[in-house]
Amino acid sequence: MLPQAVNLSFSDCDSFKDVLKHEDAEITQIRAGRFFNTMSLVPLERMVFRYGTKTTPWIACGTAVPGHVSMLVDLNYQIFPTINGIRQDSGPLVQLYGGGSEHCSMTTESGEYALVPIPNQIVENALRDLGIDHMPVDSGCFTALRPESETFRMLLDTIDSLRTSARSSPEMFLSGEVRRTAERELITRLALVIGPAAPPHELKHRNERMRVFRRAQSFLHEKSHAPVYLAELCAATGVPERTLRDIFQSILGVSPLRYLQLRRMRQVRQALQQADRLDHSVKQIALASGFWELGRFAVEYRHLFGESPSETLGNGGGDACGPATTA
Repeated sequence: MLPQAVNLSFSDCDSFKDVLKHEDAEITQIRAGRFFNTMSLVPLERMVFRYGTKTTPWIACGTAVPGHVSMLVDLNYQIFPTINGIRQDSGPLVQLYGGGSEHCSMTTESGEYALVPIPNQIVENALRDLGIDHMPVDSGCFTALRPESETFRMLLDTIDSLRTSARSSPEMFLSGEVRRTAERELITRLALVIGPAAPPHELKHRNERMRVFRRAQSFLHEKSHAPVYLAELCAATGVPERTLRDIFQSILGVSPLRYLQLRRMRQVRQALQQADRLDHSVKQIALASGFWELGRFAVEYRHLFGESPSETLGNGGGDACGPATTA
């Protein structure tokens, strides 16, 4: 557990994903520009609250923490246009992930969000105290709730207080009493939101799409260090390209072909960052990652990451050095 609140900044996808507390997390940048993200980590009595800001669009896939209910709130109602195939286009959603469930989303350019994995027993006790005898989400499952306006506003007030305190007075969370009180308030207000809220209608129609998407993700994890092509993915999932395209478009907002291209770009960047310039060339690494047209590869690489492949190889990824404490 952290001794006090900390505020971090990230200029690299891989260092950022480690603080998300999702297993097998995969963050893929999808538009040009430097990756930049900040996150405040606020230690409570039995959990860590996370408040993040972002300026770079990405595709995110991961598996929620076992034994927990993970709450994710889009504080602008627009960072996540699609979440596990659900379109968020009218008002707030509180996303709840049971332990082991998937998170698959495409994000927009910039915005703010809050994330906290909460042990199952804490959620169950909070709901029971309010006379609610059922969990809102089971292990391995995902739900998105549309909360009532008043209870949601109170939850947002608590989130804002945690964010402000983490930035202005991070040392206040050295106090055990502050941690206990803040956690009690957050859990109570979350329970008030999720107790009466109803899932959106779209959840009833996503199961088959998510089963196919899970097969695709499983295959990609098996091939995590090798380029994967569209025909291989169709064969692994057992569906034709058109069906796979519809599924990826509805869940991630991009076609499977574009997703695989971005995945290979991320792979080649990681290889360039880790390689020794004396022993490896950009050409060797690009070819090993499935890029044969090196001129076009170099143009797209610079457009996506803001530097040339040779610059990444020469300096270990430029300024993409991972997290730095800002407060």
